[in-house]
Amino acid sequence: ATLVLLGASGKTWTIDAAKVPAGRGDGVPVNTLVNANGDNIVWIATGDLSRRLLMSSSAGQGFLCKLGDLVTKTRAGKEFMNVAEGARANAPVDVGGAGEASKLKLAALSSDARLLVFPLDELPVRPNGGVGVQVIALPDTVLLASVAVTDGKSLAVSGFKRARKQTVLDAKALKAYEGKRAQRGRVCDVGFRPDRLGG
Repeated sequence: ATLVLLGASGKTWTIDAAKVPAGRGDGVPVNTLVNANGDNIVWIATGDLSRRLLMSSSAGQGFLCKLGDLVTKTRAGKEFMNVAEGARANAPVDVGGAGEASKLKLAALSSDARLLVFPLDELPVRPNGGVGVQVIALPDTVLLASVAVTDGKSLAVSGFKRARKQTVLDAKALKAYEGKRAQRGRVCDVGFRPDRLGG
């Protein structure tokens, strides 16, 4: 099996899973298995290389690709997602098979608690990676906090109000946040400050 790793810089590496030490010890730091050069590993995956992913960065850029597009042959890895200076790659979101994508919506949450929902197919497919397109409009100092994929019927939102809380927006509630890609979105008013989408 192939293990695919993504660094905060947008670089990817591939490891043969058989080379990961087995046993009961503490394991080994993943960045010693690849030439990460201090890059933080933000995501590790294995499985069906044809499954579709939503790539995004904290700067609010995003695109679609397949897990197999991230595979690289060299130990040094490859520059896959161009991440703006000062930003970082987010962990990709699994979108599933291509057939489902036409019905799916992308939900994007900014660090100032604005939520935007739009059709997933407004994002380009970039098998060779790159910069991507603006997912949600972000003023200076505001980041893309979280992205998720929804069928439009429900979306889990979590955040803090003295303690961690979670709520689920239903189809009617989600309608209020629908718009077009690269818009600013609306403040997600759920009674606490949301910082994460999805389960």
